[in-house]
Formats: sequence, structure tokens, C-alpha cells
Amino acid sequence: MSSLGRWRLALLAGLAGGLLGAQEVPAGQEPDPLEAILNSRIEGASLRPQSALVSPQAIESVERARIAASGAFRIADVLTFMNNVQVWEGDTAFTRVSIRGGVGGTIPRTVQILVDGVPLFNAVEGAADLDTLPIPLDAVEKIEVVRGPASSLYGANAQQGVILITTRRAKEGWDGSVRAGAGENGTFRSQGFFSVGSGDLDVVGGFGADSVRAWSDPYYTVAGDHAFQPQNQAHGQTFFIRPELRVGSGSLWAEVALGAKTGNPERAEGGAPTYTGLYQLSSQSTTTGTAQVGWKQDWNPALRSELRLYQVHETLGVGGVSTLADSPSSPAIVGLFLALDPAFATAHDPVDYTGRGGALQVNLDPSPGLHFVFGADGCVSTSPESLVLGLVGPQRETSSGIFGSVDWDLGAVALSGGLRDAHDTLGGGTLSPRLALIVPLGDGSVLRGGWFTSTRSPQFFEKRAAYDSPLFPSVQAANPDLGPEKAVNYELGWRKTFGQLVTSFTLFRTSYRQLITIQLVPATPRAVSRYVNQPDGGTNTGLELALRGELLPGWTFGLTGALMDFPNPLTGSQTYFVPKVQSVAWSRWQRGPWELYGAAKYFGTYTRWGTDNGLVTDQARPAVLLDFNLAFVPVKGMRLSAYGVNAASRATPMADDGTVNATLVRYARRELGLQFGLRF
Repeated sequence: MSSLGRWRLALLAGLAGGLLGAQEVPAGQEPDPLEAILNSRIEGASLRPQSALVSPQAIESVERARIAASGAFRIADVLTFMNNVQVWEGDTAFTRVSIRGGVGGTIPRTVQILVDGVPLFNAVEGAADLDTLPIPLDAVEKIEVVRGPASSLYGANAQQGVILITTRRAKEGWDGSVRAGAGENGTFRSQGFFSVGSGDLDVVGGFGADSVRAWSDPYYTVAGDHAFQPQNQAHGQTFFIRPELRVGSGSLWAEVALGAKTGNPERAEGGAPTYTGLYQLSSQSTTTGTAQVGWKQDWNPALRSELRLYQVHETLGVGGVSTLADSPSSPAIVGLFLALDPAFATAHDPVDYTGRGGALQVNLDPSPGLHFVFGADGCVSTSPESLVLGLVGPQRETSSGIFGSVDWDLGAVALSGGLRDAHDTLGGGTLSPRLALIVPLGDGSVLRGGWFTSTRSPQFFEKRAAYDSPLFPSVQAANPDLGPEKAVNYELGWRKTFGQLVTSFTLFRTSYRQLITIQLVPATPRAVSRYVNQPDGGTNTGLELALRGELLPGWTFGLTGALMDFPNPLTGSQTYFVPKVQSVAWSRWQRGPWELYGAAKYFGTYTRWGTDNGLVTDQARPAVLLDFNLAFVPVKGMRLSAYGVNAASRATPMADDGTVNATLVRYARRELGLQFGLRF
């Protein structure tokens, strides 16, 4: 079918199904956009509702009104334009996120993502794939990003920060929307949301689906002198439902969510100088599923509790590995794969993680200026055997922790402190304290200073993996003594509201200790590699700036910027994949039936690395990312728009891992298209 035919088919399907629920908020229910900017309400910094102006830690939130105006279909596209957040596109393979720069290079593993309180970091694969987050964007009420170490509240693995995604809640009556968009490269996306509020029972739910075809532009090696045409079609689905029953002064709820992505066959290439094909995977897939039940109780105006039990299941699957007819070396390579793990002969899941856990949180507010939060949580993590990861036999690890925090407003100053005592079988026992001082200056401004600490436990393969296969250049050795990483962060911040504007700056200095890195020990006949704790992991020093507000009635905007100096202690140069400079500008304009949203990000140069018969490094060129959405509402409940993602460039090199398929640098694609939506 021709490209034009696909466009027609996608748009006809959208019209027939009443597609693209404009993400339009019912009249009288949308919060004032300016109020959301000047006095945004957040919960992530202290696990209790408070104004962002008096938050003890650097935090940014984006609410549903701005999400809807952006026209975005993916959570990743919203996170891209938040302050000092780096979204790393791997084309259809993966989309990762880091905060304040990656630690140690390649895939960031130290950002905790929570969806309605369920943590998605897992001990096998690490960072969650943003493309399979189990929530359609139209079902999201708010996204909060806490920048910097946050283990005192959120446990191990919240080392760079926390991303909290909160879903929408039902209003009395019925509300629903559907929307769809079609764009270049055979892109088709659709999402829907519904909510029903009837007496004491509320139900909310949503769905999403997307599809993209193989890219017409080739991948290039890190060295830049070889290219090949990938077969990187992809298809994804998302589903979410949450019923909630109010019982007296409490409520019971259940929630089930699933995100899945399937990629078509892909050819893996070898390194220089031959660049021969290695093998072909018949398919690739990633899934993230969550389920939880919970009970929330307001015992009295000063005492509330929340108990939740959850399960997370994440997989990374591949189809059978087959040889390439045009590559003489391919049979030998495939033979080595099968010798390492016979499961590669058929489709299977090299990564298969299940986490089952629970958490209890109690909020106590004995007086208007005194707030306590305390609780306990735990998780059992399991994984079957994965020979390609060096995991022989099933894996089972446990983690648990207790925590407490206090916010005390003394009038002239306010204190915020907290402590977590945690233990897990991978990282041992750890303490994660924090302390912050907040000083209102009396002129609409607030000064804050804080000390925050965090940890990251080893992953299964870092501590347990062991294999000796000619498929790899070295023997992998386990390290049962591997301990957790640690981070200590000092922050100084200032926020001020004046008129229709709010501004802020944050100075931070984060030192990493016992950073988990891989050590290569020369030996005969083969070198031995293992993961070790590097005592000095480096210090990241930076400045973050923000200005937001309203220029004219109906015209809101935001400007943010970040500078970072993060030298690698082994080389003295900037750590891999850490841009020194980045900035974001966004604006939302409304008049009559028209609405325009635009966002631009400047992403400064950074050093990346890959393999090309040895380690290769180069400088990624600066990039400008541009998203826009021009919407028209001809009648109430209907919305038409033209949108663009990464619209400034056909392809922007934004991959954080040059080792995917041996030597390839992945990209963020441009996506230009049309949307149509209805609300009913």
C-alpha cells in the first residue's frame, strides 16, 4: 500500500471510530493554567501535598492541561522538555531517561519511575523503557520529576532522581475521549480515556496503540564510515483500568496496566574493518505489566494511611537467531550464540523479571505547621535462568526498608528531614538520611538548602553473572562482595514569585562513591572482567535555572536551562553522555477556537562511545529538538490539529548507547502528522 493510502486508511479509521479524544478537559474542570505554573501543587518531594515554592528539593511538575495542549502521544515526549532531564531515544529499540546526566555511561540505571506508587526499576534490566510504560498518556493527570538523590523516601535506585506518574481520577458522571494521529514513516497512533463516577464507585481506564514502519534512512557506525538499512518496524499497545470504591472515610481500589512493544526482524552488524553481518533476530519485544490493590483511610483530619500490594512483570524478548546468507561469518556467530544459550534457537525472554511487594505509608499532621510521614515497604524480586546474562538457575532476592520524615514550619524557617533504614540481599544494609532548611524571605521568595543521600543496589548480573564463552571478548566473573553505589548531594536553591512570573535557580553538587563499574584484568588466554566498586565515582556540579509565567492573557510560557560539570575521575574529561549545556523553552497560546503549543530544547555536545574493534569515542553534535501542536476546535468536543515531534531534523542522534548492534548509533526520528479527536 502506498504512503498516501496508509494516511487515508488511518484517517478513515479515526473518523469511523470517533477517534482522538482531544484530551479536552470538561468545562469547569480544567485548573487555571497560570495558577498551575505559579503555585503548582506537588507531592513527590515530601510524600505529602505542598506548594512547589516551599519544596525542600528541586522538583518540576507538568499537569494535564499542558500535557493535553502539547498533543503528545508518549510520556517520553513530555519528559524531554522538563528541566535537566535527558531522554535517550533508541529508535524502536528503547527509550531511556536520566536526570542530571548519566552515571558511568551507557544506559542510565539510577532513575526510579513510579506509576501510581508502583516502582518500575528492576534488578535485571535496570531502567524502565519509556516506550512500554503501562499507562497511556491520555490517562495521566500529572508527572512530577524530583531531581537529585531521593532514597530517604523512595529507597535504593532513586539515585539520580524520581519520576512520579499519577493517573486521572473520575468525576461524578461520565467522561470519555478518543483520538488518533497519522504521520510520516507510516506512523499511526491512537489513545482513549474514559471515567465513570456513580455514587461510591469510580472507574477510570484508557488504551493506546501505535505502529511505525521501517525507517528509510540508514544507521551509521560510531566511526561514521559504514551504514546499513535496518528493518525496524514496531507496534505497541497500552491498557489501563482502575476501579475505586469509597467505603466510609476510606477507599479500596485495584489497578491493572500493561504496556507492550513488538519489533520486526532486525539485522545485527559486525565491527570494522569487515562490517560483516552477524545474525538476524526474527522479532524483538518488550512488556511492562503492573497490578495492584490498595486501601486508603482517613482516620481523622490529622491522620491518614495508605496500604498497597503490587506486582510488576517486565520482559525483554527476542525471536530465534538465524544466519545471514550474505555473510560467510554469520553461521559461526550464530553457533556461538546457541552454544552460550540454546534458547536462542527459538523465541524466548532473556530478561524476565517479576517484583512482588507492598508498602504502608502513614501521614500525621498534629498541627498546621508540623507534618510526619513514616512507613515501610518491601519487595521480592525473581528471575528465571538467563544464560546470556550469566544467570545460572533461578534468581530470588529480597529488599525491605522503613522510613520516616518530618516537615516542621517554625515561622521564620522550616525544617525538613528524613531517614531510611534499608536492607536487601543484593546490596546489604544502608542508611539514607536527608536534611533541608527552607527560609521564606518575606518578599515572595524562598531560600532553601539541603543535604540528600541515596544508594543503588547491584543488579542480578552485576553481582551474580558468570560465563566463559568465546562469544564475548573476556571471561565474566561474579563478584559476591559487590556493594551498593552511594551518592551525596548538596543543594542551594531560591524561588520567587513576582506578578505573573515565578523564577528559580538551583545549585547542586553530587558526589558518587563506590560506583559500580566493570573491571578488565588482562590474563592468558583471555582477559577476565567483573563488576567492582570504584571508590571515587566523580562529582557532578551544576546550575539549573527556570522562569515561568504569563506574558499576556492566554499566553503562558516556560524557560529552563542547566549547566553541568561532571569529570570522569579516571580520565579527567566530561563523563560520557553528560551534556554540559541544555535549555528548554515552551509556550502555550489560546485564543477563541485556536490553540498553539510549542517546545524547543537545545542539547549541547557530549562525548559518546561505542565499539569498533575496540573502544571508539566521539563528540555528538549539538541538537535542537522541536515539538509543536497547532489545534483548532470547530465545535465543542471536536479537535483537529497538526503536530510535530523532533520536527527540526529528519533524525537526531540522541542514543546513549553506541553498543547496540555492535557499532550502531540509534536516533530519534522526526514525526510530522495530523490528529483528530472527540470528547463525549
